[in-house]
Order: sequence, then structure tokens, then C-alpha cells
Amino acid sequence: MKIALINQKINYLDYDINTRSYLDKLRKASEAADIIIGPELSISNISRPMTYDEFMQYCEDVKGYVNNNLIIPGTGIVFSNEQKILSNISPIITKENISFIHKKYPIEIEKKAAKRAGFLKFNEGNNNEEVFNYNGLDIGIEICNDHPKSRLKNSINGHNIDLEFLLACDLDEVILKNIVVKNGIFCYNDGFKMGDKDSIYALKVEEGFFSHMASIDMGDYLLIKHDFAA
Repeated sequence: MKIALINQKINYLDYDINTRSYLDKLRKASEAADIIIGPELSISNISRPMTYDEFMQYCEDVKGYVNNNLIIPGTGIVFSNEQKILSNISPIITKENISFIHKKYPIEIEKKAAKRAGFLKFNEGNNNEEVFNYNGLDIGIEICNDHPKSRLKNSINGHNIDLEFLLACDLDEVILKNIVVKNGIFCYNDGFKMGDKDSIYALKVEEGFFSHMASIDMGDYLLIKHDFAA
């Protein structure tokens, strides 16, 4: 299996992402990898949230790049004027389906931005949406501040998963005791710290022991290879 971690510089407020450029990175990575992972706020951020329709169109555009693989392009800030709700959502995109994981624990800057914009609250999503199965592999996802709050740890209740992905933007630190995979792969992608070797990497986990995995720097993404036992 090949996993691609997208290199993308992210900022909370200065929305200068060239959407076409980022989509091109996803397209290139999808031609080389089985699973593609982007960082938090790579789709849109709190200075320029998307409407639900815009977000769904973005997801459909990304779905056009899927070819028997899985793309998790990062997250986007999405708003509902009718319900006055702001959400930080990660789409999970396969050829057959688009599903979603919502950030459960927004940070203060997100809460304040939502309040200034007149939104009543952040949508925390549903319980257990952060764990899913893909091609026989159990996968768990956390979005930034959900990690120190032990969201995934509390959700799986001691069960093992095969792959764990942490999507972030300026997370203080990865807390090893909150990594839930015991035998498998943990991947971290923090676009705020792009260029820092501690901001994008993969760990192989064996019986709770961690080792950094070798990766190939493809420019637009890091490529990691791992063979799961049948």
C-alpha cells in the first residue's frame, strides 16, 4: 500500500490557497498512491468558509480523481446560514461514496470567528463517525484539537485500528499516549508547520512501540509504503 501526505501551507485566516493548484496536487498524488491525506483547512478556512453547495461541488471535483483509491483531502470550514452553524469537515472520498467527519472540539479562534460572523455554534457531528472501514482496513481520523481531547481514543474503546490519520493546523504537539493504533500506521499532516520535519510524517506502530517510516519526497507530497498482512 502507498500513502501520500500532501504538502500544503495552511493559515487560519489568510485564505490564499489556489484551489486549482491544490486540486492538481491531489490529482498527481491519486495517480501514485492508494490513500491520499491532506492537512486541516486545506479546502477552506474561517476567513473564507464555503457554503454547503460549494463544499459538495469541491468534493465532487475531487471524486473525479479517484481511481480505486481513497482521498481524504483535508478539511474545510462550511457554513449553514439557515441553521447558523459553522462546521469543520473532512470528506472521505471513494469512487462509490462521499462521507464526512466533523471536528468535534473547535479551538478558541474558531469559536470567536463563528461568533463574529453571527453563527450560533460549531457542528460537532455524530459519535463514531471518525472510524470507518476501507478495503478491509479499519481507519480512524482526528482533526487537530480532537487529538488532545482523546476523541478517537474514547471512540474505539480499546479496539485496535490499522490506520490512524491526524489532520491538523498548528497543533501544539502529538500526544503519543493518545495514538490509538497498536499495530499499524499513524500519519500526521500539519500544514501550518509545512517545511518542519515534525509536521508531516508517518510512524510504524508495533505492539505500542513507534518508529519513523521512510518516505519519498515527491515535492507536492510525501509517499510512504507499507504492506499489510493479509
